[in-house]
Amino acid sequence: MLSSKKLSQILLSLVNKKGGTDEVVEGFISFLKEKKALYLLPAIREHLKRTHKDLLQKEEILVYTRYNLSENDLEEFKELMGIPVDVSVRQIQDETLLGGFLVIYDGHIYDGSLKGQVEHLKNTLTY
Repeated sequence: MLSSKKLSQILLSLVNKKGGTDEVVEGFISFLKEKKALYLLPAIREHLKRTHKDLLQKEEILVYTRYNLSENDLEEFKELMGIPVDVSVRQIQDETLLGGFLVIYDGHIYDGSLKGQVEHLKNTLTY
């Protein structure tokens, strides 16, 4: 498995080669999801912060849902999570989610997906 530092270098390399960041970052996150390595995102973010602050100046919340939410739903979502009004929201439709949501904000991953809840319940019941 690659280290978070190496993954951050790979991400920066992809951004530099392909130009735009949205598609590259979405593809990178999909890669991490497939490899069950989303837990590395906070460490990757820290590496990026230390080396390339300009890429992270704009605060943003990523919301993964199976179906698109309305602007009103997204604003209520931000309010419920205590996210400042000036933080932009980028919604990403992810058909692999059976239900619920996955949020990435400020280096943290909030897994409110159905799969995540079942996994949490399974872990709770087995210990």
